[in-house]
Amino acid sequence: KELAYYEQLKAPETVVSSVLAMLHGWSQVGALLEDDEYDLIVRMRYDLLIQSKLNACHYDGLVIPLGQDYRDGINDQIAWGTPSAICTYCNLFNNVTSLVMSGVLFHPETLLHYHLRQCNVPINRVPFSYTICR
Repeated sequence: KELAYYEQLKAPETVVSSVLAMLHGWSQVGALLEDDEYDLIVRMRYDLLIQSKLNACHYDGLVIPLGQDYRDGINDQIAWGTPSAICTYCNLFNNVTSLVMSGVLFHPETLLHYHLRQCNVPINRVPFSYTICR
């Protein structure tokens, strides 16, 4: 039922089943990180070629590179930050239905942006160079 509901409220280029599978995977990783004590956690696509040095300076919340924001969303390709911020980031799957029911477009970057705002996660945007290897 949820798939049919999301299909009616999605961006044209969005594949609902793929987005839900991706977000479910994020949630499983986030759950694994909740009890560990790391100073910094990086969440990124596996197919990125990093061309900048990652600034591991302590920021409050998340660091997300500038650019790659689509449809009133925020870049979902790479982020790093505190364990609690990354766990919140990875927990988007559990918030999808309430976001879509409140009128947020079913689109990965859009959902992430509204999820982070709703959870009051501080976001720091920085220049950072990388490409996707396809």
